[in-house]
Amino acid sequence: MKALKVDVTFHWGFIVRQTEQSAAQSPYPYPPPSTLIGALSYGYNKINGNPETIVQNGKIYSSTIKILNGIYDVTCRIIESSACPYQDLGRVISSPYLRVQHRQKLSPFAAQAVGKTYVIKGKLRVIYLVHEEWIDILEKAAFLISRIGSKEGISSVEKVRVVDISSVESDEISTQYYLRSNHVLEIYNEAYHRVTYWDFKDIEAYRVGKSRRKPTEMEYLVNKYDVIFGGEIEPMELKIDVENAVIYDVDGELIVTYRGDN
Repeated sequence: MKALKVDVTFHWGFIVRQTEQSAAQSPYPYPPPSTLIGALSYGYNKINGNPETIVQNGKIYSSTIKILNGIYDVTCRIIESSACPYQDLGRVISSPYLRVQHRQKLSPFAAQAVGKTYVIKGKLRVIYLVHEEWIDILEKAAFLISRIGSKEGISSVEKVRVVDISSVESDEISTQYYLRSNHVLEIYNEAYHRVTYWDFKDIEAYRVGKSRRKPTEMEYLVNKYDVIFGGEIEPMELKIDVENAVIYDVDGELIVTYRGDN
């Protein structure tokens, strides 16, 4: 297994709204793992001439699922800047969400807070842990990443590197990369938030249309940043459950992933 390290420059930021929200549309502070996989899959599917969606077992899925077997794990952090999740008012069509008896009486429009995350003059550093037989094609795909999140989140790839990884014989870590909270035994500072993401390996997260079941949810610890003053981001100081997780050194940076068959 090797690491694919990708530096992406935001043109302004990204839009990824929290799952199971309709009216509230609160933004995520960091792009979820499934979003990062989707960004990488765009290049892969473009190289191979794949359509945006595919049918599998009579169900429609995003073509993102084609690269799931090549990705062991993924994480990210913001570098050279901070970020600011924000909600501003937008004029939206509300009539589809009104009960039938109210549609004639109330305005079809509503003022609604719409979430986005601004990253001014900042970059996102993404680390994909990739199975070696996939590394060549996914390295090429990484250069074709054009957005993070929705189509408005236009981004430019600045640097792509394939690097070796090595396990660290320690159970303590200082890191800015997000990780699953069930891998953490103890937290030594307050430089974190708890965020719930969908499990990127659950195929239901990529189902198009109405899904028959809710994708598996996983709680992550993400690095807290100062949305007012920005500046240097304090890393999370953690004690890791090394029986179920492993710490990897990736070109001088430490990340945590689950312990399994590499």
